[in-house]
Amino acid sequence: MKSLTFTLLLAIVSITVFGQSKAGSPIGPVPYRAPEETIGMDYFVQPLEGIFLKYGYTGLRKRGHEYDNIKTDLSGKILKLVSIDTRAKKGYLKDEQNEEYETLFDGLSLADVSLLSDLEYAKKNFLNKPLWMHIDDFFAGTDDSNKSKIEGALLDKVTVIDIIPSDVSTLPLRFVLKTQKGEVGKVLTSVSGTNTRLERRDWFNNIFFIKDPKLTYNFTPEVWKIVKSGNPKIGMPIDAFKLIMGLPTHMYTTTTVNGASQQWIYGDTYPSYYLFERGKLVAMHR
Repeated sequence: MKSLTFTLLLAIVSITVFGQSKAGSPIGPVPYRAPEETIGMDYFVQPLEGIFLKYGYTGLRKRGHEYDNIKTDLSGKILKLVSIDTRAKKGYLKDEQNEEYETLFDGLSLADVSLLSDLEYAKKNFLNKPLWMHIDDFFAGTDDSNKSKIEGALLDKVTVIDIIPSDVSTLPLRFVLKTQKGEVGKVLTSVSGTNTRLERRDWFNNIFFIKDPKLTYNFTPEVWKIVKSGNPKIGMPIDAFKLIMGLPTHMYTTTTVNGASQQWIYGDTYPSYYLFERGKLVAMHR
């Protein structure tokens, strides 16, 4: 019966609601902009770390030096985006001295650079301020050398003690966090999704709550216990479910004589399905 219900839902009206590269998608607090919309804006160069200290940037070079990638660390250097050539798959930039640069463009993002206004927004709005975790674990330490994790973090309050460029332009910002227990860890994310190829799990809004969710939602202690466990349970309210799972990849809505129901789908390759009726989780298939 469960399989039939899901099949029926898929066969009726369907709406894809959350595309990572579309304007207005709920990636973070800053609206998404296509790279072409940022022409004339400032970008900063990502730092070189790890093996890239030896081999240099993957796409950034002086203009006209087709096969001569820059091997010097230009971390933090400001470059203005002048134009994008989609046919040549390149973006063209210049520095304050009008020296020209070019970098590879894959249709969604420019290699080795990230939007300066996103970094400035993040520092202005979140540095030395509290956030609440929307994920259950994150990496300890302040750099990539530490592979241990801080676990059981869902709903916990943390303080943002630093925001710095990461060495990954697709995950441009490194938020350094301090827990209430004094543990220090970090996450990589973007506040807008602009010039990135973020997966759903890396969206700012799927990593952090800006406000304490316990002040926003009036759930029973039993429901809060389910949320903290990180495991959805049949009968839980849809808002509590969303605190655990975040926003879906796709959402399908069906209206019948018995009322409206929703199916939320997470992932594309190995999707999981959740069915809601009257605001509560009534079935799931994972």
